[in-house]
Amino acid sequence: AGVIEVATKQASDRRDSIKAFEEGGREAAAAKEAAELVVLEEFLPPQMSAEGLMELIKATVSEVGAASIQDKGKLMGKLMPQVRGKADGTVVNQMATGYLESLS
Repeated sequence: AGVIEVATKQASDRRDSIKAFEEGGREAAAAKEAAELVVLEEFLPPQMSAEGLMELIKATVSEVGAASIQDKGKLMGKLMPQVRGKADGTVVNQMATGYLESLS
Protein backbone atom coordinates (compact mmCIF):
# COMPACT_ATOMS: atom_id res chain seq x y z
CA ALA A 1 0.00 0.00 0.00
CA GLY A 2 1.15 3.51 -0.75
CA VAL A 3 1.69 6.31 1.73
CA ILE A 4 -1.67 7.91 0.96
CA GLU A 5 -3.58 4.66 1.49
CA VAL A 6 -1.82 4.03 4.82
CA ALA A 7 -2.34 7.61 5.99
CA THR A 8 -6.02 7.46 4.96
CA LYS A 9 -6.55 4.24 6.94
CA GLN A 10 -4.75 5.63 9.96
CA ALA A 11 -6.77 8.88 9.80
CA SER A 12 -10.01 6.89 9.64
CA ASP A 13 -8.90 4.81 12.63
CA ARG A 14 -8.11 8.03 14.55
CA ARG A 15 -11.57 9.47 13.78
CA ASP A 16 -13.20 6.27 15.06
CA SER A 17 -11.04 6.35 18.20
CA ILE A 18 -11.82 10.01 18.87
CA LYS A 19 -15.55 9.30 18.68
CA ALA A 20 -15.27 6.26 20.98
CA PHE A 21 -13.10 8.09 23.52
CA GLU A 22 -15.44 11.10 23.58
CA GLU A 23 -18.47 8.84 24.08
CA GLY A 24 -16.60 7.11 26.91
CA GLY A 25 -15.68 10.39 28.59
CA ARG A 26 -11.96 9.93 27.96
CA GLU A 27 -11.17 13.46 26.79
CA ALA A 28 -7.38 13.18 27.24
CA ALA A 29 -7.22 10.11 25.02
CA ALA A 30 -9.49 11.80 22.46
CA ALA A 31 -7.21 14.87 22.44
CA LYS A 32 -4.14 12.67 21.83
CA GLU A 33 -5.87 10.96 18.90
CA ALA A 34 -6.97 14.36 17.53
CA ALA A 35 -3.37 15.61 17.64
CA GLU A 36 -2.22 12.52 15.73
CA LEU A 37 -5.03 13.06 13.20
CA VAL A 38 -3.79 16.61 12.50
CA VAL A 39 -0.34 15.23 11.63
CA LEU A 40 -1.76 12.46 9.43
CA GLU A 41 -3.97 14.89 7.53
CA GLU A 42 -0.86 16.77 6.38
CA PHE A 43 -0.01 13.73 4.23
CA LEU A 44 -3.47 13.42 2.68
CA PRO A 45 -4.79 15.17 -0.42
CA PRO A 46 -7.55 17.72 0.20
CA GLN A 47 -10.87 16.07 1.06
CA MET A 48 -13.85 16.46 -1.25
CA SER A 49 -16.63 18.75 -0.13
CA ALA A 50 -20.04 17.22 0.62
CA GLU A 51 -21.42 19.07 -2.41
CA GLY A 52 -18.68 17.76 -4.69
CA LEU A 53 -19.16 14.25 -3.38
CA MET A 54 -22.93 14.37 -3.95
CA GLU A 55 -22.39 15.60 -7.52
CA LEU A 56 -20.05 12.66 -8.14
CA ILE A 57 -22.55 10.22 -6.58
CA LYS A 58 -25.35 11.51 -8.82
CA ALA A 59 -23.16 11.33 -11.93
CA THR A 60 -22.02 7.80 -11.07
CA VAL A 61 -25.62 6.69 -10.40
CA SER A 62 -26.51 7.86 -13.91
CA GLU A 63 -23.40 6.25 -15.38
CA VAL A 64 -24.04 2.78 -13.90
CA GLY A 65 -27.82 2.99 -14.24
CA ALA A 66 -28.51 2.55 -10.53
CA ALA A 67 -32.21 2.88 -9.73
CA SER A 68 -32.56 1.58 -6.17
CA ILE A 69 -30.69 0.41 -3.09
CA GLN A 70 -30.31 -3.00 -4.77
CA ASP A 71 -27.81 -1.35 -7.13
CA LYS A 72 -25.58 -0.14 -4.28
CA GLY A 73 -22.81 -2.69 -4.97
CA LYS A 74 -22.56 -1.63 -8.60
CA LEU A 75 -22.50 2.05 -7.58
CA MET A 76 -19.91 1.65 -4.84
CA GLY A 77 -17.67 -0.48 -7.07
CA LYS A 78 -17.47 2.38 -9.56
CA LEU A 79 -17.48 5.21 -6.99
CA MET A 80 -14.85 4.15 -4.44
CA PRO A 81 -11.84 4.13 -6.79
CA GLN A 82 -12.74 7.70 -7.77
CA VAL A 83 -12.85 9.00 -4.18
CA ARG A 84 -10.10 6.92 -2.57
CA GLY A 85 -7.90 9.24 -0.53
CA LYS A 86 -10.24 12.18 -1.14
CA ALA A 87 -13.24 11.21 1.00
CA ASP A 88 -13.90 9.02 4.04
CA GLY A 89 -15.40 5.71 2.91
CA THR A 90 -17.98 5.74 5.69
CA VAL A 91 -19.24 9.15 4.59
CA VAL A 92 -19.33 8.05 0.94
CA ASN A 93 -21.30 4.94 1.90
CA GLN A 94 -23.82 6.93 3.97
CA MET A 95 -24.34 9.56 1.28
CA ALA A 96 -24.66 6.99 -1.51
CA THR A 97 -27.13 4.93 0.52
CA GLY A 98 -29.21 8.01 1.33
CA TYR A 99 -29.29 9.06 -2.31
CA LEU A 100 -30.26 5.59 -3.56
CA GLU A 101 -33.01 5.37 -0.94
CA SER A 102 -34.36 8.74 -2.09
CA LEU A 103 -34.78 7.33 -5.61
CA SER A 104 -37.28 4.71 -4.46
